[in-house]
Amino acid sequence: MPRNAFVSIQRGMKGYNRAGAAMLSLGRYGDAREMYQEALMLDGGKNAVAKKGAAMCWEEERRVKVREMELVKQRQQQQEEEEQKKEEEKVEGPVENCHFLKVIFFYVFCSQ
Repeated sequence: MPRNAFVSIQRGMKGYNRAGAAMLSLGRYGDAREMYQEALMLDGGKNAVAKKGAAMCWEEERRVKVREMELVKQRQQQQEEEEQKKEEEKVEGPVENCHFLKVIFFYVFCSQ
């Protein structure tokens, strides 16, 4: 391999690794992963920095998806609880009145 080609590849790998690190620090995991994969393609998959960076991107993307799923689940539970509370409030109105009437009935008729 000619020396100029080797230098060009090294600069490309470093550039992709640096771009990947920048994207990763910004939370742009998909873009960062693409940069690291480009660096890996340039050297045939031997670049340890690019391997580690790509692995970190996959892990962060997975962590974000898990967190999003947890938030969706929490929202659904909150909505269900609110709906259940509304239903209980609808039912409790007459029931409370009925209990009040029972107490009055007991007081009026049984206390004599």
